[in-house]
Amino acid sequence: RLDWIQVPVTRPAGEPDLRSYLRMLRRRKWLVVLGVVLGAAVALALSFVQSTKYTATAQVLLQPSSSAAASSLLGGGAAQAVITPTDVATEVQLVNSAEVQSAVAKALGVPTAPKVTVSEDGTTNIIDIVATSTKPSQAAAIANAYSNAYIGVRSSQTLSSLLALDAQLQAKINALQAKINNP
Repeated sequence: RLDWIQVPVTRPAGEPDLRSYLRMLRRRKWLVVLGVVLGAAVALALSFVQSTKYTATAQVLLQPSSSAAASSLLGGGAAQAVITPTDVATEVQLVNSAEVQSAVAKALGVPTAPKVTVSEDGTTNIIDIVATSTKPSQAAAIANAYSNAYIGVRSSQTLSSLLALDAQLQAKINALQAKINNP
């Protein structure tokens, strides 16, 4: 048969136990309540003082460049219109470029363009341009200004590429025409 022997637990002198902590809390309960009330009051006051922030998102669908397809055809290859993840990352960087920011500042009539957050939308060919402001209409105007400026810059770059390809193609046509005329 087993008898249970109760062994007294001895604590070193001066080490508090749970009961001593509870006694201390009961003696200082008003200090604890005051701390909780003060913390809540400070949090409430900060929430009233803090201004409301609004965000607006403009989404831009990336299309394969027509100049890349034309260049591929000019080189004799088949036109492949594919956008890679690297292309999407490059376009995200282009939205934050100095050229786009300059166009945004001009469109908004401000000396410097406001900051935005630009990211790709998952694994799609869509980029998100997110603007934040204290006014909802201003947040929307900023996001739209960035998307419009980006589209303008990309259109200008594509037009320049197509004009260069046109010149190359015209040179090839002229060379072929010269061979035909002078056999």
